[in-house]
Amino acid sequence: MAAPGDNLEQRSAGRNAAHVGARVAYFRKMGRKMGRSMVRKIRCTARALPAVFSVLLAGCAREYTPDTTEAGGAVTSARALGRDPSSRYPEGEYPLDGMRRKGDCPDMKLQKFSGETLRLSPAARITPSFREPLLELEQVVREVSLRVYDRVPSSILVAASYGCRTVNGSGRRLSEHALGNAIDIKGFRFADEDDSTPAKGKGSTSSTKKGTSKSTSAAQSSAAKTKAGTAAKKSGDSASFDVLVAKHWKARGDASTRRAARFLEELTQALLQRDVFRTLLGPAHRDHDDHFHFDMAPTHYVDL
Repeated sequence: MAAPGDNLEQRSAGRNAAHVGARVAYFRKMGRKMGRSMVRKIRCTARALPAVFSVLLAGCAREYTPDTTEAGGAVTSARALGRDPSSRYPEGEYPLDGMRRKGDCPDMKLQKFSGETLRLSPAARITPSFREPLLELEQVVREVSLRVYDRVPSSILVAASYGCRTVNGSGRRLSEHALGNAIDIKGFRFADEDDSTPAKGKGSTSSTKKGTSKSTSAAQSSAAKTKAGTAAKKSGDSASFDVLVAKHWKARGDASTRRAARFLEELTQALLQRDVFRTLLGPAHRDHDDHFHFDMAPTHYVDL
């Protein structure tokens, strides 16, 4: 027969065991509820993520479109920059759009272009199709320079034009330079003696009468020098100076430096708005610290 104390201990142990079992069951139940709740939250979050990302990326989609160009990588669309890509050459309709850009450099029909209203120094070697964008470039340079300096540059300083080469880091992909479809510009020269002297272009004609030609030439030269001197004084700059991408792009400093930076900034913005070129590269892009690169590659790309 069991002692009374033994029964009490057994009953107490049983109650403790039952209590522990109840607590274990309770925590298991709560764990299952929390687990199901967490799973539901995770599922809801997962379902909501695509919508959230679509909203966040909606703005980006208006500005950037993945593509491959002279530089490779993402491109800035023309429409996002406030220009209409259909205003000049819609993608696929420029004469060189269908050309292969891999392998050996093709035999290109090239021409020497020294400018019509502004002098390109040195003259550029280009494909005939690239002439029209360069003529538009001249017009934009004239307008911006007159607005900023009240005078036009005597020459556009060319760093490179045609050259058989590939795009850096792209393997065998040809640069637009290899097609005569690109130009690199390092700056603009404002020289007193050439301030108003246009380059000889397609429409220039020779003099018919020597006396008339000499007097007209002398008058034009005198007027050009007078205008140049007046403009130089009005602008506050020396009679002869250079605006260079390497020195003045987004530069800060004295009034002259800030004006040069403004000239380059307004020039590139005007080129973008008019959709003069499809590719515009500058110091923001690798290997373009000291010049602008403009070309008519098949797609738009901007990295200034």
